[in-house]
Amino acid sequence: MSLIREENEALAMSAHNVMVDYENLRWYLVERGLEGRIEPCKLGWLDGWVTVPIYEKSGKFSGLCLRAMSHVQRATGQRFAQPKGQKPLLFVPDWTILERRSSLVVTFGLFDALALSDLRHAVCTSTGGKDSFNPEWLDFWRGPITVIPDKGEEEDASELVSKLDWRGKVWFPPYPDECKDMADWLVKDRLGLAKSLASVVD
Repeated sequence: MSLIREENEALAMSAHNVMVDYENLRWYLVERGLEGRIEPCKLGWLDGWVTVPIYEKSGKFSGLCLRAMSHVQRATGQRFAQPKGQKPLLFVPDWTILERRSSLVVTFGLFDALALSDLRHAVCTSTGGKDSFNPEWLDFWRGPITVIPDKGEEEDASELVSKLDWRGKVWFPPYPDECKDMADWLVKDRLGLAKSLASVVD
């Protein structure tokens, strides 16, 4: 492991320990319905950013992403950040869930993936956004794959599915009012989202 990667892993673990030790820093994740992902996904707090460490199936640390909390986003105009030079990576919030499920979901956002992970679905995404998802990342998976786009990303989802041979399908969600993605839906109607997913994803 490179020195930079070691430093990023140490930073992620330090941020996670801060989040665990100080409950008052969890407010944004509580607000987004993701408090249950703090421990299994090693989420952390760093100066108003949520740190999201990326791990390989083996448990090896491979990268780090940061998601701005609402007040930081308003002040800076930024939503996401990652270490300089880090290439897009496959983010699986919970490899244990993936190993127990027969189908896989692909989303186009970190918080969307965390939301579905909290509902105990096997899910993955790219750390670099919808245009950076590499279909070859899924060569290890031989079961069905459901791609779930945000509003406005339907064409991107269809394009990705066309590269996944027989395994892929797109689900165009009936998003409730004022919801543009899975993470929003989780906040607005967790039970409704769970029921809708159950009817589509095995």
